[in-house]
Amino acid sequence: VTPVLGVISVILILLLLHEPPRGEAEGAHHLTNTAWCSDIAYIVRNKSFVTTTFGSTAVAFVAGALAWFAPLYMGYAMTMEGHPKPDS
Repeated sequence: VTPVLGVISVILILLLLHEPPRGEAEGAHHLTNTAWCSDIAYIVRNKSFVTTTFGSTAVAFVAGALAWFAPLYMGYAMTMEGHPKPDS
C-alpha cells in the first residue's frame, strides 16, 4: 500500500505543485551574485553556524573514537576484573 501511495504522491507533486523562481519565496526581487570570499566571511561571522559545525564535528570524532577504542578498553576492563583474555 505504501509504495503505491508514494508513487501517487510524487505524480501529484510533479503535476500540481508550482515551484516559485529562486528567491521569490523569501520576498527578494533583486538577487545578485556575491564573491566566494564574502560568502565565506559571512558564514564565519555566523556564530550559530560555526558552533553547530564544531559541535557536529566533535560528536563525529567522539563516536569514531569510541567505535575504534571501546573494544580495546573493554578487553582491558575484563582483564582487570580477572576474566580470561579472549584469544585473538
